Amino acid sequence: MSSESSEAYDAVVIGGGIMGASATYALSKRGLKVAMLERFHPTHRNGSSWGDGRIFRFAYVEPSKVKMAQISGDLYQELERRTRMRVLNRIGQIDMAPIGHKELRGLVDTYDKGGIPYTRMTAAEVNKTFPQLHLTDREEAIYQPDGGVTYADSARTAFFEAARQNGATLLFSTVAKAIHRQPSGGFAVDLAAPDDPSPMRRRRIVCSKVVVTTGGWTNDVLKMVGLCTLPMRVTNEQPMYFMPRDGEDVAAFEEGAMPVFIFRGFEKEYYGIPTVKGGECGVKVAVHQGCHDMMDTPEGRTKQENAQFTADTQKWVRRFFPRLDECRYSAHRCLYQMTADREFIVGCHPECTDVIVATGFCGEGFKFAPWVGEACVQLGFPERMAEAVKVPSEFTLSRFVPSHRTGSEGGGGHVYAQSRL
Repeated sequence: MSSESSEAYDAVVIGGGIMGASATYALSKRGLKVAMLERFHPTHRNGSSWGDGRIFRFAYVEPSKVKMAQISGDLYQELERRTRMRVLNRIGQIDMAPIGHKELRGLVDTYDKGGIPYTRMTAAEVNKTFPQLHLTDREEAIYQPDGGVTYADSARTAFFEAARQNGATLLFSTVAKAIHRQPSGGFAVDLAAPDDPSPMRRRRIVCSKVVVTTGGWTNDVLKMVGLCTLPMRVTNEQPMYFMPRDGEDVAAFEEGAMPVFIFRGFEKEYYGIPTVKGGECGVKVAVHQGCHDMMDTPEGRTKQENAQFTADTQKWVRRFFPRLDECRYSAHRCLYQMTADREFIVGCHPECTDVIVATGFCGEGFKFAPWVGEACVQLGFPERMAEAVKVPSEFTLSRFVPSHRTGSEGGGGHVYAQSRL
């Protein structure tokens, strides 16, 4: 490696998905010198952040997540003003369930306590207001007008653009080949192209903090630093897009004509988004944490369609969306990072508090990305925060305990086990 002096940064963010993009922006907004590393090109489809849209909602029973969504909504608006890019469209959200189901009761309690507007709807009211849907008299719904769709690719692009304006260094098609903890504190990070084995072409940068936002690749990075890995699995989910039947008004299934939707209290939790302008053709329908093609790392995952999942989803579409054609669809694969307790991981690593980890969002973290960026600043540089961000204790790594060794005594061979489930 070259003996030239290394460029110094306050923080290096490893991973350029939506969480890494948000963290890079939030850190650089505070005047910190930040470099972001992403092993793929900016618009890749290898992780969890690509695509046309994700649901934005306040529909949680946990007050902490409602607050996180409210903060994120405000920050998305700030991002839109900064970049003049549209990233959030509040087209409304409808939650449907069997009559009297506890999940709908929980949402009513959340909305009442938080002063959040909503409307309870019978099946007949739903079918009249949103004829794209079909409920029976055994079901009911709650409509919340502030829910909507976050434009996935646009949001990530906007964060990158705003971070670049702040002076952040964005390094795409770049990986950390090695991360060295320095005796005097901080880290030296050796960079290279993903498939370049030559140490002579590597570049070294140094930093005070490392922010790990690599999703399914998180444990690979932690091993590189010599830290305990996390009890997390990767699932290969399958969102699908269904076209209207011949003769139907295509515009009736576009954003603005119908809300985002979630089905609760059924055997599977289906959710979806209307057709997004400039996105995939058709209404997005998927199951939350439903496909369960599980693996330890994303490497070797299949991009082939899961036939059983397709058949199950087609049956659901016939039942609740009779105006969609279950035979005209496209299917994609995307990654979830699942923790054992289905809670997020946002916190400093107990073995090295200069390593901040934000991962394990279990398929529902996208809406919270602006909050996660703020939390990374709070965890690494609290003195830069005008107003403190409270990270819920259930997100921190303190809920994990060292379990067993899988490698040498030199570090990077421990695995954390779940301390509570």
